[in-house]
Amino acid sequence: MTAEDPTRQNQAVYELESIVGYYRARDDLLPGEAAILRVIRDDCGALGRLTLLDIGCGAGRTSEYLLPLTDRYVGIDFAAAMIAGCRERFASRFPRADFRQADARDLSAFDASEFDVVLFSFNGLDTLDHDGRARALREIRRVVKPGGWFAYSTHLLPNVEPRFTGDAPAWRANAKTRERFVALNAGIPDLAGRDWAQIRDAAHHFALLTHYIRPRAIAPELARAGFGPPRLFAGYEDRELDPAVEDLASHNWIYLLARAR
Repeated sequence: MTAEDPTRQNQAVYELESIVGYYRARDDLLPGEAAILRVIRDDCGALGRLTLLDIGCGAGRTSEYLLPLTDRYVGIDFAAAMIAGCRERFASRFPRADFRQADARDLSAFDASEFDVVLFSFNGLDTLDHDGRARALREIRRVVKPGGWFAYSTHLLPNVEPRFTGDAPAWRANAKTRERFVALNAGIPDLAGRDWAQIRDAAHHFALLTHYIRPRAIAPELARAGFGPPRLFAGYEDRELDPAVEDLASHNWIYLLARAR
C-alpha cells in the first residue's frame, strides 16, 4: 500500500521524549477496556489468579490497573523509551512487574500457551504493517492458552473514507487539516472494495502510519490466526456493540474480544 515502512516509522515516533511524556501522564482506563475486563472477570470468576501479557503497554497507562489485578503481569512494547518509563514508574510500587522491550511479531521469549489473557490496547496492533499484523496475531495465538482471551482495538476503514472527500463532519470546517490529510495520503489507491489500508491520519500531528481495516475482514483475520468470532465493544463508551444493528462506520476504532481456539 505504501513504499514507506510503517512499523519502523511508528516505532521511531513512540521513542520520542514528548510522546513518552504524553503517555506517562495518562493513567485512565478506557470505557471499552473496562467493559472487556468485566467480561473476562465474569468468565474466570476473578482476575487475581490470571497470567496476562500486556502488549504495547506504552508508559504504563493500562499497567496501573492491571498490575494489582493479576497473578503474573508482563508488559512489553517495541519502544525502549516506553519500557524505561514503565520501569521507573512502577519499580517501587510493583517490584514484581516484568517490563520488556519486545516486538509483537516475535514473541519467542514466551512459551506456547503461557498466558490466560493477552491485551493489545489502544490500537497498538495498527502500528504494524499488514504482513506484520498477521505475524503478530499468529504469535499472540501461540502464547495464549486454548480458550484464553485476546483483547485488542483497531481502526475501522469506513470511518476514515469520508475524510478523503470532505464528508467527515468534524473536518468540514477545517479545510487545512483535510488538505494536509489528502496530500499525505495521495499515494493510496481507491479504497472502494479494499479490506485494509495504511493511512497517515491526524494522530500525533500526522506522525503515524495507521492500519485501518474493514469490519467484514476482522473475523476472517482472527480466524486465520486461530481465534473464534469476536465480540465488539465501543472504545470510548462502556457498551458492547451489535454489528447487526450498529453503524460501525460511526466508530473511528473499536475494541474486540476473542477466544483462542
